[in-house]
Formats: sequence, C-alpha cells, structure tokens
Amino acid sequence: MVNNTVAQVQTFELRSEVHSDDLANKFRQQVLRSGEECKIVQEQTATLKQILKRRADEMQEKLSKVTQRLEQISTRRALDIEGCLSELGTFFRKMKTIEERVARAEPKVGKDDILSDVRNLKKEIKKFQQEVSRERGSEQKP
Repeated sequence: MVNNTVAQVQTFELRSEVHSDDLANKFRQQVLRSGEECKIVQEQTATLKQILKRRADEMQEKLSKVTQRLEQISTRRALDIEGCLSELGTFFRKMKTIEERVARAEPKVGKDDILSDVRNLKKEIKKFQQEVSRERGSEQKP
C-alpha cells in the first residue's frame, strides 16, 4: 500500500510538473505575443509622430508665407492709398488754381455756370478725399 501511495504521489507530482510546464509555456507565449504587439504599436506611434511633425512643419511654413504675403499686401495698399491722397491733393490744388483763373478772366458769357461747375467738382473731390481718408483710417485700426 505504501508503494501504491508513493506511486500515486509521484504520478501526481509528474502531472503537476507537466501541467506547470504547460502553463509556463502558455504564459511565455502570451508574453512574447504581447511584446510583439507592443513593438508594433510603438512602431506605429513613432510613424504617426513623424507624420504629424512633418505636417505641423508644413503648416507652419504655409502660415509664415501667408503672413508675409499679407504684410506685403497691407503695405502696398497703404502706399496706394497714400499715393491716391497725394494725387487728390495735387488735383485739388490745380482745381483751385483753375477756379481762381476763371474768376479773374471774367468771361462774358456763362461765368457763373463755369464757376458753379468748378465749385461742384471741387466739392465732389473733397467728398472723395474724405472717403479715402476714412478708408485709410479704418484700415489702420486692426
């Protein structure tokens, strides 16, 4: 009976060892699979980081170009408005000179008509000059 019990204990121990070995092998395989999956995820993450960094750099470059272009356009527009105001001022002075010459010349016919036309034109120019000045002022606010 002791031999039987010893044999049963040894058989049980062998089965336990085999079962333990099987479990250990299963755990090793799971750990290896998890490690491989982890490596794959890390590679994907690294690839995505590179793609995102490249896109962010491209967007930053585009933003810089657009900002620079906007500054150039704003400067050009301000210079155009300044030139327009200067030309209006010159034209206004010429109109005043012409008005004075017409007033001195005293033509026999239609003196009042010519003077009123010149004065009306002068008023229209002044209105236009004010509109351009307002446009320039509203441009400089932002």
